[in-house]
Amino acid sequence: CCAHHSRKPGHRFATAAEMGRYSTSMWAARIRFQLRQADRAAALTLIHGGHELFRDHVGWHHTATELLVEAGDIPAAISAARQLVEHRSENVHAWRLLGELLQQHNDLAQPGEIEAALRRATRLDASHFDAADLLAVFLAAQNRHDEARAIMESIAHRLPDPSPARGRVAWLLRDAQPRDARIAMTSAVRTSPWYAWGWNQLMTWLEHDKAWDEARDLLRELPPELRHD
Repeated sequence: CCAHHSRKPGHRFATAAEMGRYSTSMWAARIRFQLRQADRAAALTLIHGGHELFRDHVGWHHTATELLVEAGDIPAAISAARQLVEHRSENVHAWRLLGELLQQHNDLAQPGEIEAALRRATRLDASHFDAADLLAVFLAAQNRHDEARAIMESIAHRLPDPSPARGRVAWLLRDAQPRDARIAMTSAVRTSPWYAWGWNQLMTWLEHDKAWDEARDLLRELPPELRHD
């Protein structure tokens, strides 16, 4: 009656994974369990096994790429992301993932590959903010601020809530025009008082610039849920 209590930890979990071995979510959970146990080799074996089981499942390949990142195998993750866009060339999330990975590990990128991936994502979905934002940040790092700002201004009107795009425009102004950046971010948070990232950026700028009068005026408008920060 108590035989199952003698099994090693994780045995029941493994059995459940085997029973549902064609479920990508169960397979991914099993891999994350191995990672929590610091068994990277077992996790990588399961990831590669997943490629065989779910070769035609686009969602799995996206998950596998993220799991490879969690496992610390960045070259394999990038290789998987490249294969994903090769086979799913119309999938905006695949292109965004590839661009983001390469942006984080640009020493592994081919010349022009980061920008090409992110621009492909924005062409596939002109209202995909994450891809546009990554592209804007990438261009800003190359001192192409006008191009970056144009991308954000273009996407702002397509978003149900344009505050993230307006906030990024303000951020892009910060180095060259700190006062204009504060004005732009102030406008963004006044229009969208729930925009927490914008409030946090703005308060950091005001403190750095010692713009105390502006800070006092804004603190009167700060939403209660942000005051503890």
